[in-house]
Amino acid sequence: MKWAFAVPLALAMMLGMMLATPDLKELSRMQARFAKVDLAPDVTRLSDGDKQALIKLVQAARLIDDLFLQQYWSKNRETLASLRQDKSA
Repeated sequence: MKWAFAVPLALAMMLGMMLATPDLKELSRMQARFAKVDLAPDVTRLSDGDKQALIKLVQAARLIDDLFLQQYWSKNRETLASLRQDKSA
């Protein structure tokens, strides 16, 4: 009896998600709301030790990011490589 409610609910949710997927025109409109910003942190006030620690933190973050991508979905690395090669934007 539990399935009598679960299956139609799941189907309705999936249909709602498919209908809510934006097309290229909508995505372009959404993207236009944001401005590109170049981030350039000022590290001149950091001590030498802090600068070295920051380098290590960035290296660690890149490793963790790669691990997360691989664990979240096995095709993430392939998708990321494909996006990096895409010159359409």
